[in-house]
Amino acid sequence: MISKKRLWTFRLLSAAVILTAAAAGWYILYWMKTPEYAAGMIRESYETRNFPLFQHYVDLPVLYGALYDDAAEQIAPDRGSSNSLVLWAIKKMKDPAVEEMIRQTQEEFEKKPASAVNDPWTEELLNRLKSRVGTAALTLSDIISIERAGQNAVLSVRVHDGDLNREFIWKIEMAQSSDGSWKAVKIINFRDYLDKRAQLEAQHSKKE
Repeated sequence: MISKKRLWTFRLLSAAVILTAAAAGWYILYWMKTPEYAAGMIRESYETRNFPLFQHYVDLPVLYGALYDDAAEQIAPDRGSSNSLVLWAIKKMKDPAVEEMIRQTQEEFEKKPASAVNDPWTEELLNRLKSRVGTAALTLSDIISIERAGQNAVLSVRVHDGDLNREFIWKIEMAQSSDGSWKAVKIINFRDYLDKRAQLEAQHSKKE
């Protein structure tokens, strides 16, 4: 027969184990719904080339849609921005261009051979975007910091441009989804980055 003292000790230990497990579970669930956790998953997905994981924590349609808008404004003058037909065409090409960027991102993650783009206009525009952004030479160097602001957060990452041998800081807006998880949705300072990179490219070309 178990004595009252042993029974009390057993109940106390059981309660302690339950409370510890509950606290650990709460912490894990809480941590998984923080921008810091999402940032870690973005980095892990990038390093392990895990596209589904990357896609879960980066809202690619929204992110690429914003990048397209920012970059198109700089590309438009190269094709005659005063021509309303050109501006209309650039706007109409946004959806297929974003879809193509997502597809090419997946190919890059999975190291599949790049397939040809069916639409020559979309292909030309994407080539201009890639050239202006410098995507072929960009690599993620480090995650610097995360700053929270209510339902949003700003992730600062350092990217290295192999062509220019320069590092840039991207400020990435993260938004909380309805399920509590966080996703990257926009590079806040992307236009500034494009301006700075264009200046450096011009200087680099002069030196050559």
